[in-house]
Amino acid sequence: MPLFAGARDISLFEKLNEELINSVIQTEVYYYKLILDETDDNVYGEGIDKRYYAGVKLPSLIDRSDQNYVEEAYGVDLQQIAMFSFLRKAFTAKELVPEVGDIIEWDKAYFEIDSMVDNQIVGGKDPDYSLAGEMHGSSLSIICTTHMTRMSRLNIEDVRYGQGEPDYNFPAGI
Repeated sequence: MPLFAGARDISLFEKLNEELINSVIQTEVYYYKLILDETDDNVYGEGIDKRYYAGVKLPSLIDRSDQNYVEEAYGVDLQQIAMFSFLRKAFTAKELVPEVGDIIEWDKAYFEIDSMVDNQIVGGKDPDYSLAGEMHGSSLSIICTTHMTRMSRLNIEDVRYGQGEPDYNFPAGI
């Protein structure tokens, strides 16, 4: 039987983490879930015109790398990698299942999830899959590794302006 991994201990860990992330750190992001049924794909199975559900606000811990500027054939491209750490309870409370390809909005930028770590387990056991039962251990967090993506690739915000006829009200004689 593991020491400090009983139900009361896990409850204490969860409460401390919730208070730290929600009340002390207070960093929130918007999480956009990909709608697979409305995303069309091409011959290669790649989603060209992706659709997302409305954003859900979630508390998070963020560890980002420095920005890189890479020269491409069409100009300079801004790149950044970030890790977003969430409490598992935040996803289960909103009935969300994070997946690769979902989008996280933070600091006026959009980050696409590349990989996830969902096996950070307290007490060495996940009660959902443990043969010993639900008395010991817990899976507390989900860590998402992401890269910055362009707004123009997403259908979350309208990044193109000037559609339609402009209505200019210039004074007469100009």
